[in-house]
Amino acid sequence: MSRPSLPTEIGPYRITEYKGEGPLGHTVFAEHSGGDYRVVVRLLPIEAGREGEVGSQAFVEAAQVVTALSHTGLADVLEVARAGDFVCVIEEVVPGQTLAELIRERGALDPGQARQVVAQTLLAVDFSHQRHFAHGTVKPSNIFLMDRYLSVKVVDAGLPELLRHVAPARYARLINSPYVAPEVKEGRPASPASDIYALGVTFYEMYAGSLPEALRTQGRGSDVGGRFDLLEFEAEPAAPTAPEPAEVPSLGDLVSLPPAQVRTIEQAMSKSPGHRPPTIRSIRVAFGFAKPTSAHAQGAAAGYLGAAAVGGAREVEYELTPAQGGGDPCPACQRPLRPGAPSCLACGYVLPSQGDFDLPDLPAAGSSAGTADFLE
Repeated sequence: MSRPSLPTEIGPYRITEYKGEGPLGHTVFAEHSGGDYRVVVRLLPIEAGREGEVGSQAFVEAAQVVTALSHTGLADVLEVARAGDFVCVIEEVVPGQTLAELIRERGALDPGQARQVVAQTLLAVDFSHQRHFAHGTVKPSNIFLMDRYLSVKVVDAGLPELLRHVAPARYARLINSPYVAPEVKEGRPASPASDIYALGVTFYEMYAGSLPEALRTQGRGSDVGGRFDLLEFEAEPAAPTAPEPAEVPSLGDLVSLPPAQVRTIEQAMSKSPGHRPPTIRSIRVAFGFAKPTSAHAQGAAAGYLGAAAVGGAREVEYELTPAQGGGDPCPACQRPLRPGAPSCLACGYVLPSQGDFDLPDLPAAGSSAGTADFLE
């Protein structure tokens, strides 16, 4: 595919390197004119007839939320701007290796390693949900493991919502993926429930080492393209279709996990949103990262989230007391730990007593691995 005609400058940013094209759009690196820092820029092409959407209230509100999401587990979106026929999403460069790359290289993660990724990913995505905004593209290639402690940063929060406004044809291709919930493929917008589905599929793949065959036949298959999904594709996208009912092997038959955690992951993968865990917090309870404070939450922690219990579980409150300081620093984010807490309340890092594991050999923080090697 020939290199497209792209802007060379976006405000104070000068484009220095073109990386490729994927379902979301084009990806480039850029440097600030002051030479202070480097950024990743996602160029979302504006389709013909959609130019007016950039100034619409819905698009502006979505862009404001995307740039306001500031959490240690989410990649910062510095700006959303327009340059010619492109919406430009300017993000921080995240070091490390993607979860997709690690799964491809090593297969299933050790349960202790996987527990670290689960804890931090849940906390990051839940931060978006607390602001009534769906991440929209949770999958292994958008989860970065930044250092040997498996510090997690999730990228591209909210970008599908921006794409949906300005490029519906590309959005249709983007959602033709095994990580996208059935209701989104049928035309409903992304929601916290669809994020929970994506988390369930991601966690299943992480523990099992691969997607089940029933899901590999939906969309493109396992998420092995690396961050940004820089894959060549045909000019005309195939229309997304709702997946046919298929049997998914029980995760409990593939890996040794507590039954409550197996049930919770499998319920998160339910085709019906009403049969999934009602909130990310209920998943955190099932994994022991939060304490239930009611009988409803106790049921969630046990993994029994049938349709009859969903309505009551929505009213559950959880103990989310912030760190009071005075504790030892978290090995991952260096913030003070709350004495006696099972994990860091800032980044979700699980303390060794809650899940010992061998540290993998990942690129050191500050390296370019995982951000530079996009093309397979």
